[in-house]
Amino acid sequence: LDVEILVVDDGTGVVVSAVLGSLAYRFPSVKVVVSPRNRGFALANNIALAHATGATIVHLNNDTVVAAGWLEPLVEALADPQALGAPSLLVYPTGSIQSAGVVFPSCGGVPHMLLQGFPMEDAAGMETQALHALTGAALALRFADAVALRGFDPIYLNGMEDVDLCLRLAQMRPGSFRVLPASVVVHYESRSPGRGLFHLDNRAIFLERWGVHGLQDDVVQWRRRGFEVLGYKVKHRAEGRSHLSVPTPVLRHAPASVRVDEPAPRLRWAIKNPAPAHVAGKLWGDTHFAEGVAQALRHLGQRVAVDANQEFSRATGHHDDVVLVLRGLTEYEPVPGQVNLLWVISHPDMVTAEEVRGYDRAFAASVPWARQVSLTWGVRVDPLLQATDPAIFNPKAAEPDTGAELLFVGNSRRVLRPLVRDAMEAGLPLTVYGADWGGLLPDAVVAGGFTPNERLGGQYRAAGVVLNDHWEDMRVCGFLSNRLFDAVASGARVVSDDVAGLSEVFGDTVKVARSATELAALVTGDREAVFAGETERLAAAARVAKEHSFSARAAELMAAAVDVRSFWGDLSPGD
Repeated sequence: LDVEILVVDDGTGVVVSAVLGSLAYRFPSVKVVVSPRNRGFALANNIALAHATGATIVHLNNDTVVAAGWLEPLVEALADPQALGAPSLLVYPTGSIQSAGVVFPSCGGVPHMLLQGFPMEDAAGMETQALHALTGAALALRFADAVALRGFDPIYLNGMEDVDLCLRLAQMRPGSFRVLPASVVVHYESRSPGRGLFHLDNRAIFLERWGVHGLQDDVVQWRRRGFEVLGYKVKHRAEGRSHLSVPTPVLRHAPASVRVDEPAPRLRWAIKNPAPAHVAGKLWGDTHFAEGVAQALRHLGQRVAVDANQEFSRATGHHDDVVLVLRGLTEYEPVPGQVNLLWVISHPDMVTAEEVRGYDRAFAASVPWARQVSLTWGVRVDPLLQATDPAIFNPKAAEPDTGAELLFVGNSRRVLRPLVRDAMEAGLPLTVYGADWGGLLPDAVVAGGFTPNERLGGQYRAAGVVLNDHWEDMRVCGFLSNRLFDAVASGARVVSDDVAGLSEVFGDTVKVARSATELAALVTGDREAVFAGETERLAAAARVAKEHSFSARAAELMAAAVDVRSFWGDLSPGD
């Protein structure tokens, strides 16, 4: 795309103005437009419009952070003549939705945000849902339309001008607005000083112009998202001007449904991912694991959202039927009335008996730990080992012995991890991919940082030998790491630190090294004699793909959820 960037210096202070002014010198595509005083959202955008030269304009707030690939879907959507404008899906920094468009209450009055506070997964398919209006924090319009409307109406001071523009554009010609989930923009929302000083006046102007009873489309729009509007409540009442309060819908999601040929109900799941929502959290193994479980449950017909740790207590969580907590570093407080499932996948030393007793069912990614705490605590904990995705981790991902001689994939955790230390001490030809290895390893050893999950299976399969290790508490408690399942499913030769249950699950395909000497003997010896042969490794890969896939785990979790609900008597398979 040929992009022109217009930055409006809307009466900022000396320091900020100097920084903004430097952008034009640093980036040829940037032009800085200076306003001597702050003129607010509407006029600032209109000032930029007067300097624009492209056929498409995109309004982008100063309190937003765009995700990769956000712009192209907006521009492409405007190729459809029925598209009046193309907005991004706006999300909070914590990962939940800030706005998936604007809808108008059936009771009349001030419109509200669709899906605000819901997980991003609830916006799936929004690109097919026609809307009358939306917010302007990340909005693409045709230049000709914006000029014909004379931009935003400056009678509004930082509020309602975007909704007003949408309605005026709809009056000008036929069409609709459709939010694009493929374009995600993080919106920090109302960070500008004085942003909300005139919100009641803005609402009064809007209702006077468009009427108290207008489009009234929220019942239909929420129903398309799978929710029924039962009524309305007011969260923040405008004293003395109650008609300017926002009627917030009281919602109920569509009840779990089954077809005659379905073995289980379609439930709404929330998977609690212990990783944070920020960029670094997306690189955590917990995030990949949560997404793997989620995809497998979706293949079973389930509606699944994944909440990062900042959204563990998401305000809309009461709509979820089942909560699956992947217990890592973050504890969750179960809510009565939902099916609460606990799956301890790491850091077992942080889990207490009291915590486990708060769940309907508890699982652990360790056979010996599950057995021990069940006896010691007098509470049932079932073994449910970690898993892999055979679509990514399989022997077809690469040719064997065409990659690194000795491969380790993982972050340093800011220490020289034991097997990596042993490999260096033994002078082995080690290749490392991961973050935070600077100062711990020679630069020549670190081949790269983050490796996308879709490429990892190929790296494992191509390596001569793959190294694996565990957090010490996981090793002692018999928690087999996810990396073991991925590497064996890829048909790799694997050397690991010693952990209980290793041979029972992986047989002879994973070897144990307890020192640099033992590691060197394994890696430098006759691999065909030391490690399982190719035929045996392929058989192990097939077995892991069948018995330890995310699909296999999802089926067990689904059975547990249905079993709990059946015990309650509110829903059972075939109802």
